[in-house]
Amino acid sequence: MLDSLSTRLQAIFDKLGGRGRLSEENIQEALREVRVALLEADVNFKVVRAFVDRVRTRAVGQDVLASLTPAQQVVKVVHGELVELLGGSGHRLAMASHPPTVIMLMGLQGSGKTTTAAKLARLYTKQGQHPLLAAADTQRPAAMEQLRTLGAQIGVPVTGAPCSGSCRRSGGKSRPTTCSWWSTR
Repeated sequence: MLDSLSTRLQAIFDKLGGRGRLSEENIQEALREVRVALLEADVNFKVVRAFVDRVRTRAVGQDVLASLTPAQQVVKVVHGELVELLGGSGHRLAMASHPPTVIMLMGLQGSGKTTTAAKLARLYTKQGQHPLLAAADTQRPAAMEQLRTLGAQIGVPVTGAPCSGSCRRSGGKSRPTTCSWWSTR
């Protein structure tokens, strides 16, 4: 989903980049296409409307920085608003006061949950945590095997069924698990 949204936005900005000067009409056309791209990516229409209004307010009538073309300025404004819409920067997952912290990843098939779970496990391993990956996708056995493979590559234990009390220990090792990711369908 994010790949197709990224591709659509890139096409919109490439079209803008071909123009030497941008008029308010050009900006309105680009924002119309951004609105359609966001709606097709299943973003709530109220969120899209507010987003487009904020971008329009910032882009129209804004002085173009000397080092940027007008198209680059619009890209800069849209990027800033997308970062703000997605929560800004510097957010961290809050760990439970009493381990383990359980994090469940949900999304459409093929959206990258399994890979994201492995990447998060690797990140937290580097930070001194002891993650455990739980393959909970009962509809796609290949996802369980993929998670086992990724877990082996990064040195993180993987359990193949939803956890019972035995998940408190990471794959039979003596250290307690501090966080676990459940990759679901």
